[in-house]
Amino acid sequence: LLDEDTSATNFMIRDKVMARLVSDDREPITTLLRHIRSLYERHGVSFVIVVGSSGDYLSVADHVLQMDRYEVKDVTEAAGIICREERIEGQYPAGSLDFPDFTRALKPAGAGRMKMKAMGTDTVMIDRDTVDVRYLEQLADDGQTVGLAYLMGWILANQRQKTAITSLLDDMYRQIEKKGLQAFIPPNYSCGHPVLPRKQELFACLNRYRKAKIVRE
Repeated sequence: LLDEDTSATNFMIRDKVMARLVSDDREPITTLLRHIRSLYERHGVSFVIVVGSSGDYLSVADHVLQMDRYEVKDVTEAAGIICREERIEGQYPAGSLDFPDFTRALKPAGAGRMKMKAMGTDTVMIDRDTVDVRYLEQLADDGQTVGLAYLMGWILANQRQKTAITSLLDDMYRQIEKKGLQAFIPPNYSCGHPVLPRKQELFACLNRYRKAKIVRE
């Protein structure tokens, strides 16, 4: 889920004039527009993008919805006609896109019991260290940040061997499905009213915690 207004312009799009002046071999950032079809067709990564000025995205969209006076309208067909008239249809086909083949692992921290605290939807505190989560836009409730604090605390206190992060989190969420979030909350340990965050937010929180020992497998 991306909003054009809160995304870097040179990540979203580079117009034809700038592309002629600054060639691809001189520009370190490849725009999302160049690879968005490949991400979907070859890697199964789909996007919902809110745009109001980057018209080229209409040419790569499967569905175009317009908010017209607070009413949602399907304008996919009209957008396709405009793209054909403006001759921008087919300019961004799905090309090759390869990702590095590696898995990241979390080394054991052996931290023992730690003091956890959540501050709104902006910050998770682990002892005296802060984890800035304000840009995780899917955190909509303070309880989700509290949930992150509990889950982070469990990982840091109980992780005893180097484990792939994906495997670790998959196993945790399977346990949550069976036993509920309370499986990872210490008894008589109050840190607010926890709400289960998505797995993606827990990944992001781990990535932002500076003392997490994340290594390549």
